[in-house]
Amino acid sequence: MPSETLTAIQESNNFLLHILEANESGARLADAFTKGSEYAARLLEGGEEEVEIQQLVQPAEEGEDEETAVILPRLEAEGVSRVLGCQVVEATEVGDHVVVFAAVDSVFGGEMLQEDGELGLCYADGRYRRVGDVIDVYEDGGIEENDGGVEEDERREVMIKIA
Repeated sequence: MPSETLTAIQESNNFLLHILEANESGARLADAFTKGSEYAARLLEGGEEEVEIQQLVQPAEEGEDEETAVILPRLEAEGVSRVLGCQVVEATEVGDHVVVFAAVDSVFGGEMLQEDGELGLCYADGRYRRVGDVIDVYEDGGIEENDGGVEEDERREVMIKIA
């Protein structure tokens, strides 16, 4: 299945990586982008969350035509902690996926070191999490935060290394 995101990254050689906050707003925003382009577009066009798209213009390289300037969409919304400007270093096919390796060349918003409780949003075992906690997003729009505990019959061995 073709990926609009991968095509755009390959054409521009640049992208923005949005680091989301480990809270309800971050989880809702992440969840909106898992439901496909049309759902995300509705969110961005005035859904219940206030999301603004800014255009970040990366000028053409010295000696290149002005038309080679890259315009990247930067989300301004509650739940976005910071945004990393990235330049593709390499793209490698792994099975039926493409893994993109990039160098971060700029950071927008937020301090590099956050206080406890202000960590980035994680996704593991099919659920949104902050370190140690789970943030469930339900189809009806409800949110539930818990300590990540599971019933005995649901327990699985999972090893996660956080560097």
